[in-house]
Amino acid sequence: MNNITITIQAPELIEAMQALTAALQTGAVKPAEIEAAIENLEAQVEQPPKAKKETKAEPVKLDKPSTTLEEVRAKLAQLSQSGKQAEVKNLIAAMGATKLTEVSADKYAELLAQAEAL
Repeated sequence: MNNITITIQAPELIEAMQALTAALQTGAVKPAEIEAAIENLEAQVEQPPKAKKETKAEPVKLDKPSTTLEEVRAKLAQLSQSGKQAEVKNLIAAMGATKLTEVSADKYAELLAQAEAL
């Protein structure tokens, strides 16, 4: 499963919220100031974020979803049940492992392709 992490950076918004919190705790703020601060926060939230150049962006692979252990296991089980246990063992051995769980996840797609070729 792929995870996507989104980070929102809004230092001005954080500063405004901290200032409002401090003012409310000390009682040094008037209702009109609260309204002005809320309007300021709403205006900042409604503004689109400024585009920022990323210097170290990881490439996103959208061309092919990654192959999972479950997909490989299902295909190898199907082959084993159809009488190709020796071929399945040979495929796993070709990946440098003695059992499927020892096969590296980055080799699942290759193993699945070889299994489908049988």
